[in-house]
Amino acid sequence: MAVYALEPLPRGPFIPEGPGTSGVRPARTPGARRRRHREVETPAYVAFARRILRALSRRVGGDLDGLRDLVALREEVDGAITDAVARLRNDPDQPASWGELAEVLGVPRSTVSSRYGKASGARQPGGQPAHLR
Repeated sequence: MAVYALEPLPRGPFIPEGPGTSGVRPARTPGARRRRHREVETPAYVAFARRILRALSRRVGGDLDGLRDLVALREEVDGAITDAVARLRNDPDQPASWGELAEVLGVPRSTVSSRYGKASGARQPGGQPAHLR
């Protein structure tokens, strides 16, 4: 029976090595500056999602189960809108006002605050989405 000695795993290039280092990644070190917002090309992403939805509607055709799945997807989108409103309202740097949100959503201010007021007041960013509670 052969006996194999276990060798320590090699350290990756992202972990500093050498005398005086703790082996901690610099980005995780307390006090290290983190990027708050990443750059996202939202218009391109939205265009991609629209193409997917158009393709899905063509595939549904005569399939009633496919239509049921499409309706369930609409509920997912509604939950995502609720989450986005909550994140925008709770942004620590620049929270969005009800008036700004109403303008973007194309509805009166009172409608936005009544529809999303509870979700945006009770839910902090990073919490569980409203539709999963």
